[in-house]
Amino acid sequence: MKEKEFQFKGLLIVFIFCFIGVSYGQDNSDFIIKKFEDYSAFPREYTYVHLNKSIYIKGEMMGFTAYVFDKFDRTPSTATTNLYCVVKDSTKQILKKKLIRVKDGVASNVLNIDSTFTSGNYTVDFYTNWMRNFNENNYFTQNFTVIDPEKQQFVETTSEASVYDVQVLAEGGHLVENIQNTIAIIVKDQRGLGIKNASGRIVDMNGEIITEFQLDNQGIGKTILNPLRGEPYKVVILDPEGDVIEKTISSVEAYGINMSISPLKDDIIVTLRTNDKTLKNIKSDIYTIGIHNGKGMVKTNVSFNSEPVINQKVNGSSLFSGINVITVFNQQNQPVLERLYFNHSSIKTSEVTVSPKARVSLDTVKLQLLAKTIVDTSKLQNVSISVLPSNTKSYNFDGGIASRIYLEPYVKGYIENASYYFSGSTPKIKYDLDNLLLAQGWSSYDWKTIFSYPPLIRNDFEFGISIDATINSKNPEGSYFSYPIKNNTSEIFVLDNTNNTFSQKGLFPEEGEAYRLSKGDSYTKPGANVRFFPYEFPDFDIDIKPYNVNDKNVLAYSTSSTDGIKEQSWKDSEVEELDEVVLTLKKRKTRIESLGKKYFGKIALVTEDVQESNITLDIWLQRYNYLTRETPQGDLLIIDPTAALSNGGQTPLIYLDDVLLSDARILLNFRMEEIDYVVMDKQGGNTGIRGAAGELRIYTRPLLDRKLNRDNVSEYPFPLAFETNKTYFTPKYQLFDTPFFRDYGVISWQPNLKFEAPGRLDLKFFNTETSEIKLFIQGFINEDTFISEIKTVDLSATRVD
Repeated sequence: MKEKEFQFKGLLIVFIFCFIGVSYGQDNSDFIIKKFEDYSAFPREYTYVHLNKSIYIKGEMMGFTAYVFDKFDRTPSTATTNLYCVVKDSTKQILKKKLIRVKDGVASNVLNIDSTFTSGNYTVDFYTNWMRNFNENNYFTQNFTVIDPEKQQFVETTSEASVYDVQVLAEGGHLVENIQNTIAIIVKDQRGLGIKNASGRIVDMNGEIITEFQLDNQGIGKTILNPLRGEPYKVVILDPEGDVIEKTISSVEAYGINMSISPLKDDIIVTLRTNDKTLKNIKSDIYTIGIHNGKGMVKTNVSFNSEPVINQKVNGSSLFSGINVITVFNQQNQPVLERLYFNHSSIKTSEVTVSPKARVSLDTVKLQLLAKTIVDTSKLQNVSISVLPSNTKSYNFDGGIASRIYLEPYVKGYIENASYYFSGSTPKIKYDLDNLLLAQGWSSYDWKTIFSYPPLIRNDFEFGISIDATINSKNPEGSYFSYPIKNNTSEIFVLDNTNNTFSQKGLFPEEGEAYRLSKGDSYTKPGANVRFFPYEFPDFDIDIKPYNVNDKNVLAYSTSSTDGIKEQSWKDSEVEELDEVVLTLKKRKTRIESLGKKYFGKIALVTEDVQESNITLDIWLQRYNYLTRETPQGDLLIIDPTAALSNGGQTPLIYLDDVLLSDARILLNFRMEEIDYVVMDKQGGNTGIRGAAGELRIYTRPLLDRKLNRDNVSEYPFPLAFETNKTYFTPKYQLFDTPFFRDYGVISWQPNLKFEAPGRLDLKFFNTETSEIKLFIQGFINEDTFISEIKTVDLSATRVD
């Protein structure tokens, strides 16, 4: 008897420590909640990036739209504006680094597939500084392929014999003898692709069929098995080539418990089972069933007592929308079983349809997309669409924004055809998703990390670039003027003798711009020490693994034409750029009308002629009947002689970029090249009695290629700048009716589209005379409703205008 008890205890120790090698003491289950709350206390953000395709010809542009979300609220993240992009080759050498600006959770730009690239495979990574605090799959990384026509004229299709791997995984993680076990069977080849719809069976040592099962499109199936330990069992599957695949089941445990999940309308039943020889040793033990989604956690305690089966009902109201990580802990607060379950309640996705109102003319295709969800245009939204020939080989992404939001961060491994699980809500899709989660076993959350290594927050949310300036002077008193840059207006900082520092936040410099500073009261060059945050490109120091990607992005182009890739690609000019037509007078009139809705009074746009004339503001104001002069104290006096006398005399209130100036000395010798427009409200309509002498509002323009007086301005180059937002240009192809274009050509990439109420989106692109196209649609509407669709459109059936 003692020998048997010793044997059981030894096996039980192995069972307990199979996932976590340390003990966390004898605390009750509140310990679990406390540790989880500590781990999940800080918000998470994560990103999905929609690339316009996955295989590029050298000379093309990679178009992308990045979506950054709060991981738990599933709404656009407004906490971060800085998104880092890194491109690496197959040896992990960094080829490009880009800082991308995010607005309202969305960023779009392009990467030039330029001379840096040659034929081969590459990786592009996207992450924020805040993501670096967590060892979680919140970043985005994607493989892509480049074909260099100069070096690779032909790419032949190669065939490779599939080598299949069979895995047998028990639901919850343990296959225990003499009780009913639900098991998943996964059959994948060396690329991670499953055998589609194959039949299989489990046989005993005599070849007798114990149970049968059917694999789905992803090579996953499930069945029930009540095994005996020591008995040899085999999984037998017939592969597509007619060969027999076999796998011996060798993981049957003599002692332990298992778990299964059964849906019951909106609720679920969590079933724990054990065999008789385990029961007599654990019948008085208390187990904790914990359910979490990465942010919140609920728990309940259960005990076998004298029964070998526990059926614990979990109300649907206790389940989280989307993924639920269900973990069973023993009395030592050690996780012993885990299962992922997907709750479809409150999942926010929307399908789209293509309206039959499509129109095709000689040079233009116009399509209308209709969302099945009513769109509230007052809420954030963005949709990106890649338009490609229907038989394209250049778009090989398994996931989309919906699977990225709801599924992939919680799963450890690669998910084949992840978008499928969000392509509808049919019973079959739900069944297949549950099989996937059963087969995945343990989640991406590591309990050893949760219990022992809560996140250390070393990296902040970033909102542009910040500066700290220290004036190097014994007498720092005075006003300091920071010049506008392309994406920021000027600012004024007033210091006294007790303070020689100031800060400026939320700067968005672009490449080549510098931080420029003048001493406002004397308009002289200040001596200052300026520090920038961030000042360098942050590396992501965890081991980034490819995001839900296998090696489908292989070079698979072969042509029967005598012309190679180079001859079938684009014309001499690599991209098609539209001729620029500037309608200056119309644009100016339209802008004045737009500004007129915001302000009282006269609006004067400063023309290029004035900006280039070196005229100063005080002289320019005289054209509008203001009197201006410099006082002996070095101030600038501005008077409106037509204003009625008041306590403030006839001096209007003066604003510079909406900052009220206490005096106008900073505007002395202020050049008109620095000014965008001026609002002259001689009635003071915005400020009432304070503006009895009127208002003068001056708005500066970005500093571009301006020649500055170096004697008056200190310049500090930004060590880190944002990538200039570039327009995507579709390659200008030699021919459209070629195998090359059908396989790798681009029809259109539109990164920032919006639905109109109640749910209409108009899509317009160049007519390549392609009879059938595919729309790869990703994005969100109403701030928290996701669209992830692939639509095939037969243009030959549409009306020709």
